[in-house]
Amino acid sequence: MITLDEAFNNIEILKKLNSKTIEYIKPFSTLKTYKEREHVFMDKDEISNLYIIVLGKAALYKLNNFGDKKVIFIFDEGKILNEHSLQNIKVSINCEF
Repeated sequence: MITLDEAFNNIEILKKLNSKTIEYIKPFSTLKTYKEREHVFMDKDEISNLYIIVLGKAALYKLNNFGDKKVIFIFDEGKILNEHSLQNIKVSINCEF
């Protein structure tokens, strides 16, 4: 299991932050483990968290008219899943690990 400090040290985008900024955002940060095929968020969800992949991969996908899953993008470790959530809009895509 990885610690929050290890996550902050391993994620490239967070390495670029100065130590004062890191210490400020740590109290607002949590680590969550997702199982395979577990959803992070779904189409039409209102989300207020920023998700960064620490370990593993996540897929963004849409369902077509027949209910078939069409993968749009796959995110690897260190990537931000939902920077658009900072704009206070509902997501229009599904995301699962």
